[in-house]
Amino acid sequence: MNMDLRITVKNEYIVVVVTGAYERNEAVNRIDQILNACVEHKKTRLLVDVRSVEGKMSVEETFFYAEEFSKKYINLVSEGKLSHVKVAYVGNYPLLDKGNLGETVAVNRGIDGKVTDNIDEAISWLEVKPERKE
Repeated sequence: MNMDLRITVKNEYIVVVVTGAYERNEAVNRIDQILNACVEHKKTRLLVDVRSVEGKMSVEETFFYAEEFSKKYINLVSEGKLSHVKVAYVGNYPLLDKGNLGETVAVNRGIDGKVTDNIDEAISWLEVKPERKE
């Protein structure tokens, strides 16, 4: 496994910090772990910080990841395990796509989501108070 996750539960939200080298299959496999943290801790705000992930996602990979995240999220909601969660991804280019394809795909599939390269924007969008600088 090339990607590591550190999950921190804050008062109002969950922070998932991802580090390591990007690998498509591993990233998709980690979606369950990320969403299950929201289920386990009953949080409705999620900040996923991928600023330390090395690599680049192709357009196809961005689309696929956003679609898989959305499917897994919707399944948990339909099963009654998860309620509405605001999700913010913060990262750097070239891992993020400048055209916001990932955000568009996720939002069009029912995610209340934001993708940005600015941590302060992500926290503000989540409407939470940072306990300390991320």
